Amino acid sequence: MRIVVVDDVEENRYFLEALLRGSGYEVASTHNGEEALVELRGAEADLVISDILMPVMDGYQLCRTMKTDPKLASIPVVFYTATYTSDADRDFALGLGASRFIVKPAEPEEFIGIIREVLADAERGHLKAAEPAIVREQNFHREHDLRVTKKLEKKIEELEAARKLLQDVFQSMGEGLAVIGPDLRIRLANPAYAALAGVDDTALAGLTCFEATRCEQRPCDNPACGCPVRETFATGAPAVASHAHASRGRETIETEVRSYPIREPSGEVTAVIEIVRDISEGKRAEEAEIALRRQLEQAQKMEAVGRLAGGIAHDFNNLLTVILGRTNIALGAASTEDALRVELEEIQTAAERAAALTNQLLVFSRKQILQPRVVDLSEVVEGVGKMLRRLIGEDIEVVTVLSRDLPAVRVDPGQMEQVILNLGVNARDAMPHGGRLTIETADVLLDEDYASRHTGVAPGRYVMLAISDTGTGMDSETTARIFDPFFTTKEAGKGTGLGLSVVHGIVQQSGGSIWVYSEKGEGTTFKIYLPPAPERAASRLAAIPELVPRGDETILLVEDEAAVRRLAATVLRSNGYTVLEASSGDEALSLLSTTAGRIHLLLTDFVMPRMTGRELAERVSAVSPEIRVLYMSGYTDTGFEDRAMLGPSDFLQKPFTRVALSQWVREVLDRS
Repeated sequence: MRIVVVDDVEENRYFLEALLRGSGYEVASTHNGEEALVELRGAEADLVISDILMPVMDGYQLCRTMKTDPKLASIPVVFYTATYTSDADRDFALGLGASRFIVKPAEPEEFIGIIREVLADAERGHLKAAEPAIVREQNFHREHDLRVTKKLEKKIEELEAARKLLQDVFQSMGEGLAVIGPDLRIRLANPAYAALAGVDDTALAGLTCFEATRCEQRPCDNPACGCPVRETFATGAPAVASHAHASRGRETIETEVRSYPIREPSGEVTAVIEIVRDISEGKRAEEAEIALRRQLEQAQKMEAVGRLAGGIAHDFNNLLTVILGRTNIALGAASTEDALRVELEEIQTAAERAAALTNQLLVFSRKQILQPRVVDLSEVVEGVGKMLRRLIGEDIEVVTVLSRDLPAVRVDPGQMEQVILNLGVNARDAMPHGGRLTIETADVLLDEDYASRHTGVAPGRYVMLAISDTGTGMDSETTARIFDPFFTTKEAGKGTGLGLSVVHGIVQQSGGSIWVYSEKGEGTTFKIYLPPAPERAASRLAAIPELVPRGDETILLVEDEAAVRRLAATVLRSNGYTVLEASSGDEALSLLSTTAGRIHLLLTDFVMPRMTGRELAERVSAVSPEIRVLYMSGYTDTGFEDRAMLGPSDFLQKPFTRVALSQWVREVLDRS
């Protein structure tokens, strides 16, 4: 189409020419209205774009002249002005017959859009004037059909986008989703459903839902089987149930199945949506939480009973110290022909047995003073092997599988031997007709999963001691209580119920953990895990010789139990020592400040009212640092459990004998 531009400003004409030619139009330009009339009468034009304020003939006069000329009246005129911008100017221009009134400057795209509209309107006006009525009607229907077609195409695009979105959601859901027909056959299923069934997507076609999931209720011919899909078809309501769900090639898993109806407008249920979710992990987490809660309750129960046992053992040890000590003195004074000697020996034997029982209570309560050393656990097992074989009898085969590259562990060797013997004797009782006892040591690594299922265990490297038997085994209720104090599976009168509690106490006090694995009729395995020690294993200490050393030093004896204090003073004075007695820390400090001569040793009970033995020793050392210190106690408090601060002979366990007291005192005094 050809457009005539009328403007007296050269820059405006240049801009319009470039813009219109760039949009595909042919352009002719003039400086004023008179030149434009000459151009319009000499050549055809489809549109005039004119400024208003121009010399010779302005735009208003040009438009008025064109609209009165029959040859030019049909050419549309668009005013483009920066001078006349009011609504009155626009109304005046449109009143002269102009098609549009545009105020400078206009955006190029907007300007070209208006020009195209004007030309299109003019074209339609020409067609309508030329066409007969039938042609106009056909064109009207054609344009209507075109508009309807475009609307339909847009609707189809929207529906396709919605369908694709639903398909993407269906395919990407983590839960199994399937559409089930009234015959219980799968019409449609997503990949998650196929994965739960353990088959490929294509293999689901034609299968029933119970065939695909290998449901435990199949063939699902019982309406009361609890199947939510059948229930929804029967009632028309959503349903939910949990089922064992065997995936092909996988272990059976627990699933939660939900079903929702798909209805016709009439209300009839024509299909059911089945949603299957794997809840096995949640079930395992729930079971692990219950197990951890039980372990915590067990630990709290053991702690409470342990405090009671420790208190009883402490007081009882003071009594046994006096009984054993006085019996030792009496035996020392009695001749071999004395008729009372036999009675005294019986008293001594009974007291020693009572001391052994008290020792078990201390181990159980974890308040016993252990004497840990860095040892090789395999060597400990070998050392106790002969004694164990004699205890359990010839009808039980003992097999040892011992690692020779074990890291060392820091334990009390004597207490660890007691652990092995206790577990071995228990295994013997579980194999009344013979069997096999296996003792194994190994270097193991416990991972995060194991630690999460066992309270108080940190992941890492451990030294394992496993003791297994082929005996009668135990059910889950028994294993849950196996470490409870005074719990026993033996007949009345054949067990104290402290054996495994003692084992548990020793292991816990040694910084380790113990777990039991057993099934009825399948034997039992106890596994002990001990943390490795940074040092290398040392050789065993030689036993203290049975002799009564003497001395002439001065000893400050502090003991709140009068009977124990009198016994210790008697023994020490009989061995040549000078003994200063005090019943409390305050009394001892008073003696220290008023005694003229030198005091060589402070022998003090560790647990005393108002001032503990440790506090007393610290105050004594502050005044006289050369005084040696020897502690004694029936048990230790938590502040004394770390023996790293003590020398090898700094602690005397109650009850003690006359010989033991003499030897420990001499050992401390003679230390360089």
